[in-house]
Amino acid sequence: IESFSEYCFTGCSSIRSLSANRKEVGEAAFEGCENLETVSGLYKIGSSAFYNCKKLRTISSLYRTSIGANAFEGCTALTSISHSSSSYTEIVGYKSFYGCTSLTTISLPSDGRFANNIGESAFEGCTNLTQIVVGAKDNATMSVRNKAFKGCTALKSVKFNDGGNQISIRDSAFEGCHTLSTLTIPSTISSGLFIYSRAFYGCVALAEVNLGYSIQSIGENAFYRIAGALTIICQASTLPRGATQMFPISPTVDLTIKVPSKYVDAYKAAQYWSDYKDYIVAY
Repeated sequence: IESFSEYCFTGCSSIRSLSANRKEVGEAAFEGCENLETVSGLYKIGSSAFYNCKKLRTISSLYRTSIGANAFEGCTALTSISHSSSSYTEIVGYKSFYGCTSLTTISLPSDGRFANNIGESAFEGCTNLTQIVVGAKDNATMSVRNKAFKGCTALKSVKFNDGGNQISIRDSAFEGCHTLSTLTIPSTISSGLFIYSRAFYGCVALAEVNLGYSIQSIGENAFYRIAGALTIICQASTLPRGATQMFPISPTVDLTIKVPSKYVDAYKAAQYWSDYKDYIVAY
């Protein structure tokens, strides 16, 4: 067969495993298959395709797939996702892994590539996920949408791959990821880095963030509610657009903002950045 059509096995309790051999899975095709435990070889996954498959434990050998909205929402037993050799996921849709509280691992192909576009609330509430890599194709826009990883309380490492032309980190994308300590952003990207409001709100474990040369804007409360020592390195010669309360000012925070030495005065005088003139130093 070429594909599994929409709703074709919805609610089927007899299916224990699925080996799709690079086949497309339509909307709600296996929704509510309460005894399905393993899935492999998927190519394209429609919305709600495996919604509420409570016993699904592993997804393996994904092949250049896109994942539709709510595709694996409610799969609370899901622990791991892996890709076939030299493959990647292109798009992760809205709430596609929402509330998958057992998910710990997304194993990547040898070149370490994952999705360019991670949808709104895609991994929200995945409280055991420890790391994520963003970026599958070179010269592409990398986007992490609103609340994509909100409340991922075990997330420790986030890496954006080299080669993209733009990075967009939307509202509350990583809000409440209070164990996030490593954030890797490429030093240069051709069309800029955009960080929206509350993107890293409450990420109390962040100690140093290098925003690179291409940072274009930082939204309100982007790095707010952070405790301890926080060093922001902003290498841009063109001042990024700022907003109120971009960074925390508090007796509990040791804040340092490092900027190029020749632009220190410009940063200290600029709107919103002037709020941090006592914390801006040259590097």
